[in-house]
Amino acid sequence: MISSQLKKIGLQFDATQQERSLMEKREGANELQTVLWQNDGSELLIGYPYHTLPVSPVQFIGPEIGKWFASNGAQGMKPEDDQMIQALDLFRKAPGLEEADRIKTIQQIWQIVTEQTYTIGTVGLSPAVMGVRIVKNNLGNIPTRQFNGQHGRTPCAAMPVTWYFKS
Repeated sequence: MISSQLKKIGLQFDATQQERSLMEKREGANELQTVLWQNDGSELLIGYPYHTLPVSPVQFIGPEIGKWFASNGAQGMKPEDDQMIQALDLFRKAPGLEEADRIKTIQQIWQIVTEQTYTIGTVGLSPAVMGVRIVKNNLGNIPTRQFNGQHGRTPCAAMPVTWYFKS
């Protein structure tokens, strides 16, 4: 389905299934042009930045650039795209910034990756990805608010082991 939809906008995408360890071996050898994979979050600083930027040598977005970034230029391939370099520089400095500056920096990164389209999303995250929050009136010790995120291990952050049924 994705192949036929991409063809309408001029992209040829020949999908093939591969056993996972073979796919990971080919990924590590930089033999893949693209990978269809789930996005279990794109939080840049606290979750899964490698779904958005090539910051790790073990990822699907530009693994050679990920090696370059992770090794501070000692290995891999430096990006030819100045926008990518700018996004990676912003990503590297963001954790040490004060909150207001960190937010602005992350917004700059998102602007770059959105305009440059380094990845193509097919299906966005929905509340059902890590569970829909349903609470029954006779269930006690339920938090009034809860976030939904892979890095929070939803629903574990809500401590379900402490829930109880009211009599």
